[in-house]
Amino acid sequence: FASWDAEEYNLVGSTEYVEDKIDYLRENWIAYLNVDVGVAGSKFRAAGSPVWQRSLLRVLDRVTDPHTNETLRQLWDEGHSKLEGLGAGSDYVAFQDIAGTSSIDFGFEGPEHGFPYHSCYETFEWMQRFGDPKGDDGAFLPYHRTLAQIWALLILEIADRPLIPFDLRTYADAMMHYAEDLSEDATKALNAASVPTSTIDLDPIFAAASFLKDATAEFHAFEDTWATQVLAIAGGMENRKWLLKRLEYNERISRFETDLLDLPDPDLGDPRLKGKSRKKTGIPGREQFKHVIFGPQAWSGYDEAYFPAVRDMLAAGNWTGVQEYTDIAAARMRRAGERLSQ
Repeated sequence: FASWDAEEYNLVGSTEYVEDKIDYLRENWIAYLNVDVGVAGSKFRAAGSPVWQRSLLRVLDRVTDPHTNETLRQLWDEGHSKLEGLGAGSDYVAFQDIAGTSSIDFGFEGPEHGFPYHSCYETFEWMQRFGDPKGDDGAFLPYHRTLAQIWALLILEIADRPLIPFDLRTYADAMMHYAEDLSEDATKALNAASVPTSTIDLDPIFAAASFLKDATAEFHAFEDTWATQVLAIAGGMENRKWLLKRLEYNERISRFETDLLDLPDPDLGDPRLKGKSRKKTGIPGREQFKHVIFGPQAWSGYDEAYFPAVRDMLAAGNWTGVQEYTDIAAARMRRAGERLSQ
C-alpha cells in the first residue's frame, strides 16, 4: 500500500518510485491497483489493462450497490459500461507504461461537473451531504465502504487464487479492436494529407493480433487441464509435477505485459528489425514510455492512446516513422505471444 506525493506535479512521487526500482518492478511485480478519486457519486467506473476484465466482473458480481441493492455487475451491464483504457490522469502511468505492470484504476463518479474537484468546496462536509450521503440504513459513507470491498476483493483475486486470474484472451481481442481503430485513424490522416493509403502497411499489427489470439487461447487451455488433474482427479492435492507447471504458468502470465515493452532486445525474430541500430527505445520524444500498446496521448493530460508511437508518427505526418513503429509494435506483440510457450 502506498500514498504518492506530488501527483498533480507531473506524477512525480510514483514516477520517481518506479524509476528508482525499475528493474525490480519489471522482473517481479504482477499488478498495480490505483484509486485516485475514490468516491464522487454512485456510478462505478474502471479503467485498466484488459487482463483485469475477468477479475473485475467476478468481483462486481459479489458486491451490492448500497442504494439499489442490485449487484454492481447488474448495474455495469445495464449501463453498458466497459473497462476503459488508461490515459495519463493518475499514478498508474509509470507502472503501466514504464514498468509494464498490469494496472487498473477505479472509483465511483457522479454527474459531470458535480464534484468540486480541487476547490475550497471539496470538504468532508460536502462528501457527507452530497458526495456519499447516508443510505436508508443509516450507513456512514456507504460508497466508500463499497469501494473498500471492491478493492479488497480485487487484491484477493490476484493474491489468493492458485492460478493468476488474468485473461490474455481478452487482451488479444482488445488488441484487434485497437488495431481497427488505428487503421481508421491512419486512413483519415493519409486522406487529409492527400497521401496514398498504400504508403503505410498496418497488416503486421493485424497479423500479430491474430497470432496472439491463437497463442493466448492455447495458453489458457492449461487452466482446465490443471483443474481437472488437481481439483477433480486428485481432490485438490497438488503433486510436485503440477505445482511446477502452475508456477511456470503464473510466471508466463505475469510477464506478458512486460514483454510488450519496447526494450533493447536483439532477438525479436522479425527480419525487418534485424540490423537496425536503435539508439533509443520507447515512444520517440517521450522515451520513458515503453509500452507499445498503451501510452498517454502526446498533447492530452488524461486521454489514452493505443499504439502511441505509431499515432505520434501519424500526427506528425512522418509516414516512414509510422511504418517503423508499426513493425516494432508488431514484433513486440508477436514476441510476447511466443514467450507464452517458452
